Amino acid sequence: METSIQACAEAELGQLRDIALRTYVDTFGPVNAPETMARYLAEAMGEEKLRGELRTPGSSFHLLRVDGRVAGYLKLNVDPAQSDRRDPDSLEIERIYIDRDFKGRGLGRALVDFAEEEARRQGKKVLRLGVWERNDAALGFYEALGFRRAGSHPFRMGDEIQTDYVMEKPL
Repeated sequence: METSIQACAEAELGQLRDIALRTYVDTFGPVNAPETMARYLAEAMGEEKLRGELRTPGSSFHLLRVDGRVAGYLKLNVDPAQSDRRDPDSLEIERIYIDRDFKGRGLGRALVDFAEEEARRQGKKVLRLGVWERNDAALGFYEALGFRRAGSHPFRMGDEIQTDYVMEKPL
């Protein structure tokens, strides 16, 4: 299994959007109302919205490929692009997703390791992310990697306001 993690170029926007939509629906579709999902996806994962995020200073997307196939992706933010608390000493993992066909192969950990290496390279002291309070599998995964709850913040999903736990890992 040959894996690579590389920065996503604007020319790869279609691949980014495909993996973003597929993994989000797989992860949250079964536990959210279809109309809530449809509204959120239209707002958050539209082509122009993602293009704008790709162009935002302080944000970067990275595609994970396995044997040439896009198997997951990662979005990293540094101040001022961070979505929650803007902290010059932290790197935020805003999105991290693995395609269901590739789960269970250690690829999620590979993306977190990549984010941690990037944070250290940039001299950051904390790795931060948000996780939906009802996503028990993700919460357990991050806790096993050394992240601890450090608060919470609201997350708008369509017309609903949900709660994300903010988790941090000191570096």
